Amino acid sequence: MERLSVIVDVNRRHQKLDGFGTSLMWWANAMQGFEQIPATEAGMADGCRNRYEELMNLLFDPDKGLGINIVRYNVGGGDCEALDFINRSGAKIPGYLSKDGHYDWKADAMQQKVLADAYRLIKRSGQAFYNTVFSVAPPYFMTYSGSSTGSKKPADDNLRWDCYQDFVSYFLDVASYIKDELQIPVTDIEPVNEPTSGYWVYGSQKQEGCQFNRVLQPELHQAAFDSAKDTYDPQCYSALSKIYEMTGKELARRQEMGKLSGVIISGTDETSIDEAAPSFLALTDKAKDAISKIATHGYAGSRRKELRELASCYAKKLWMSEASYGGGEWNPEAMDGGCFQLSRAIQKDFYEMGATGWVIWQGIESLGENLLWNANWGLIHCLYEEPVWKEESPFGMSRKQYCIGEGRCLTPEALIEKGLRRGDYFLCKQYYVFGQYTKFLKEGYEIADVSSPDFAAAVSPDGTLAVVATNEAEEERIYRLEVKGAGKLQLVKGTRTSETEKWAEVTDSLEHGEDWMELRLPPKSVSSYEMKTR
Repeated sequence: MERLSVIVDVNRRHQKLDGFGTSLMWWANAMQGFEQIPATEAGMADGCRNRYEELMNLLFDPDKGLGINIVRYNVGGGDCEALDFINRSGAKIPGYLSKDGHYDWKADAMQQKVLADAYRLIKRSGQAFYNTVFSVAPPYFMTYSGSSTGSKKPADDNLRWDCYQDFVSYFLDVASYIKDELQIPVTDIEPVNEPTSGYWVYGSQKQEGCQFNRVLQPELHQAAFDSAKDTYDPQCYSALSKIYEMTGKELARRQEMGKLSGVIISGTDETSIDEAAPSFLALTDKAKDAISKIATHGYAGSRRKELRELASCYAKKLWMSEASYGGGEWNPEAMDGGCFQLSRAIQKDFYEMGATGWVIWQGIESLGENLLWNANWGLIHCLYEEPVWKEESPFGMSRKQYCIGEGRCLTPEALIEKGLRRGDYFLCKQYYVFGQYTKFLKEGYEIADVSSPDFAAAVSPDGTLAVVATNEAEEERIYRLEVKGAGKLQLVKGTRTSETEKWAEVTDSLEHGEDWMELRLPPKSVSSYEMKTR
């Protein structure tokens, strides 16, 4: 058997980690009523009273679950009820502001509750808490299309040119409410989501984005531009530059009044790594200055080093703020391609891109959607709906979501045949692979130099070394791990996820010397090791 070598140099350290996290949309909104569903036997054994507590522990408790410490709270735009477009479970996130200008601070009660409980669990864990308040779409009455689902033409900006101040005020009012009234910290704000992708179309089943182009669209905006009231001439300013300049200006004004102190702006949250740098560079200087943290999504692209250099040049922090992996056939037990896409992406985003934060799209994915498409996306698959049609129950299944033509339909009867009920869930192998990182490479650790793309390593403030090793091959691999600058090594614990294991304790008899250790990596596995160095 081939023996490979890898060197970790603990004296050569890079960025300090902010941690790992999840967006709260749409799963937080979909958990309404989960407190009335009893915990599973495993959940009860962990002291959980209901399914809601059980799922929250699986994400945020460092002992019972992943122990993640970053959340992204979505400020709902709210859509026109008469349109009845948004039918995907959890995606109908209500807005706080009505068309007549009144706020209803109880409108988004479920997502608020998840945010508050996540904060409590993270605070109890002793980790730093990061809360990104972000918007995917403005309220429908501020848009050209009259819907928060998107533009009539995909490439058109959708926020009315004369409603930017209204939207920015609304967005920051919600951030202030979370920080001041709910007493939950807000660390940064993002006013847009995948703004130049062209994905967000009028009539979509979900509220997920709004087009803010980085190129000028003066013909679209001219009728809504009043030069007597607005200094942003659409002949000179793109929608993307305008929204970031105005958000920066309004945030600074409020901070001078003692509001939202310490809060920074992130952007531009493009869907592709390769679009992040061009999007940022297309901004005006004032818009660039308003942004303190560059954030990108990881659904496409590979120019990580270019983005890292850009962030360094402009002295900006850098996060991977959204990513998701999967496909294939539905099988939560499969150590499939999605597991290794996830592991490889984290390693590349830390080493090539220099990201300090890494956030999964949804900590909990829809089981119904995965069954409908026979796919295996995400960490946890949970049944959001009761196995009845929606007209029979407010938590039932939408025919528009689950019967989509071309012979593709997921029926209540199909779920009943599988013995499934609302709140049932599966922990996928991706969940355990993610935990191989979140439970070892923690907030406050510094990424350490490593010689192999199969490895990631980080050093804790007290000198503990954590190493994560990925073996995607069909055969076992043996690595000789040499640690430079560490002195004598002592293995504290090892954990492995493979085709047959889930966070299994590593009990292999490992040969080792003072500054080296032999690691046996089974086929199709991700293994993590914690070592004391002295």
